[in-house]
Amino acid sequence: MSYSVCKIKNITGSAQTLHLHEFAIDEVYTIPDSERESWYVDAVLEAIINEDFEIHNSDGLVSSSKSDQIKYLEGNTISASVNSQPPFASKTLSDGTKLFRRKHGFSITIPANSNVEEKFNIPYTACKITKAEVINSLHGDKVDFKVYDNEDGDISGYPDVMLNQFGFGVYMSNEMYEDESQYDADLIAGMQIGVTYYNNSDSERTVYINLTLHELT
Repeated sequence: MSYSVCKIKNITGSAQTLHLHEFAIDEVYTIPDSERESWYVDAVLEAIINEDFEIHNSDGLVSSSKSDQIKYLEGNTISASVNSQPPFASKTLSDGTKLFRRKHGFSITIPANSNVEEKFNIPYTACKITKAEVINSLHGDKVDFKVYDNEDGDISGYPDVMLNQFGFGVYMSNEMYEDESQYDADLIAGMQIGVTYYNNSDSERTVYINLTLHELT
């Protein structure tokens, strides 16, 4: 999916206020490049999921899929964020360590009435994780979140063993679920985040996982 101009349309049938913008009936608002990052927030995502607003590009509606609309909005947000920041901008901690925000995505395809686990390998020498998102989820499905040691067993002494579980049969909401921790957790290279998705429907489903990491350098 290519990302260009990003617009948001009020489809509620009445005047609405969203993200401090007053929308007339059926108004389509073009989000300025300078504002794109600020529009990727829970209130806007919920408005899309609830079918009160929809995301357009220069040709009209991006997709009938709400998850595709959210991905398009996020794609523009990432692009705008990169373009508006100094190269390789980071946060410097008091000890001189730098934190670089790194967001990664992957997908899982699950047959009907079954479950599949996919593992994401940590590509950084050291990093922190603060958030996980599941897109295209279905109400009533479940997810387990786990952490595995690396192939050398640097943490436990045993290769690839499960170290901890931070999600136990977590119930999903329709279209999008997100879980953000109030504190970070440390990870090292080769460790794995395991996501097991339980598809409780009678048809195959593909879900999309986003992980927010912060590399330490």
